[in-house]
Amino acid sequence: MRYVGRTDEPLSFSGIAELMKTDYPPCGVLITSPMKRCIQTAELIYPGKAPIICEELRECDFGAFEGRNYIELSTDSRYQKWIDSGGVSAFPEGGGPCGFQGALRCRLSCVNSKGARGEQCHIRSPRRHYYGDT
Repeated sequence: MRYVGRTDEPLSFSGIAELMKTDYPPCGVLITSPMKRCIQTAELIYPGKAPIICEELRECDFGAFEGRNYIELSTDSRYQKWIDSGGVSAFPEGGGPCGFQGALRCRLSCVNSKGARGEQCHIRSPRRHYYGDT
């Protein structure tokens, strides 16, 4: 698997097939990241429901690690330093720790501002193999 965050890749064919194997609960408000793979996921899971784009849900910036895998990074001292930090330090030439760590409050604020107040929230995140067959 490769570190993929800011790279705006579409879903892979195998990822689409995998998504279609699952039944998903109904949703009232569909909010997604502006990334192609996230919009495609939302449209496939909830066809006919227009997603609301929330910029704050954009994936993290892996910086110098973007598009590379751990084998390619194994000789990069910056990668070892990041691993030694437990994954909490910023990425070289990139952003801070990603996922929902640290930015959750901001992201939930965006979700609330887009009309999901009082709705049960289900957070869907495409697994790496959905959009990264390499």
